[in-house]
Order: sequence, then structure tokens, then C-alpha cells
Amino acid sequence: MSTEPCASTSRHVARSTAVPIGKADTLAVWLAERPGIEIVCCDRAPFFAEGATRGAPQALQVADRWHL
Repeated sequence: MSTEPCASTSRHVARSTAVPIGKADTLAVWLAERPGIEIVCCDRAPFFAEGATRGAPQALQVADRWHL
């Protein structure tokens, strides 16, 4: 089972299907192209946290229930 990050703005939720799993650089670029991202929900894999921090430093990072 693979997981994908989920990013949200105040108006809608967009689930990423284009972001390869395990690549912080790709996630950072994908998020940076969407400056309105306010929340990033993902599992606790280090590359998700690193990519989210670099690509959307303004976003709140949260783990979904499944991964806690």
C-alpha cells in the first residue's frame, strides 16, 4: 500500500496523484507551484516532512489518523 500527501487550501482539498512516493524534491516543487496550500496531510515518512517544509513552509503539517 502506498500513501500520497494531501494538500488543502481554505476552499478545497486536492489530493496529489502526480507526486512520486519517496521523493522530497518532487513534492517540494509540486507544493511550491501551489502557493495557497495551508495544510499538508501525510504519513510520517521523513521525505514527506522535508518536501512539505521546503515546498510549503507556510503550511501546517498534520498526520492523518491512519498513520498515527
